[in-house]
Amino acid sequence: MPPTLPSDAEAGARVGHGAHVVEQGECILSVAYENGFFWETLWNHPENSVLKRCRKDPNLLLPGDRVHVPERRERLESCVSERRHRFVKKGVPGKIRIVLLDSAGRPRALLDYLLVVDGTVRSGKTTAAGLVEMAIPPHARKAELIVREGGGEERHDLDLGYLDPIETLTGVMARLHNLGYECAADESTSEAAQAAVRAFREDHALHPGEAIDDALRDRLRLEYERN
Repeated sequence: MPPTLPSDAEAGARVGHGAHVVEQGECILSVAYENGFFWETLWNHPENSVLKRCRKDPNLLLPGDRVHVPERRERLESCVSERRHRFVKKGVPGKIRIVLLDSAGRPRALLDYLLVVDGTVRSGKTTAAGLVEMAIPPHARKAELIVREGGGEERHDLDLGYLDPIETLTGVMARLHNLGYECAADESTSEAAQAAVRAFREDHALHPGEAIDDALRDRLRLEYERN
């Protein structure tokens, strides 16, 4: 039998009551940035309480979710005339975090890399744990990671903000794929998906089988956050 969730209809249902309909690749950070708000303002707004309760993570929305975006209010500051005053615009960067491992699961440490985000190129070295971590614009959708090793280079195209909530089948499959299991997010009923679930359960001492249950999702969430 193909992997199933105990509450597919509920997990895949779009939630929220706002006028902004989420598209693939959007999250609270990008929606807030494009509308001139801090992300906390939208995430903690009473009109978005259902969205917050169901999705739990502002970075993980499902296409079709609805976000309430309030009207912006004018803010006035009192200043002494005929003097120079400095106003600081607060930045609201997002963050990209990638761990590079070799085929044996060992960190690929101290490698030179380039990260290209919206045409901006930044360079660095992976940490001893194989980590690439860098601030990026909240509304960025695409990136390219170029890793240099042994005189050669490898390129990875990255879709930013495209991870569905773990309660959905596509969210489970995408996380398995990103952890190195051979499956695709949009092929949750394929033999490859079933094999990936079986392998993950075996690798992490879960009850054998193809079930996508709370135990698997909890362990998958832990492993994904760890990596």
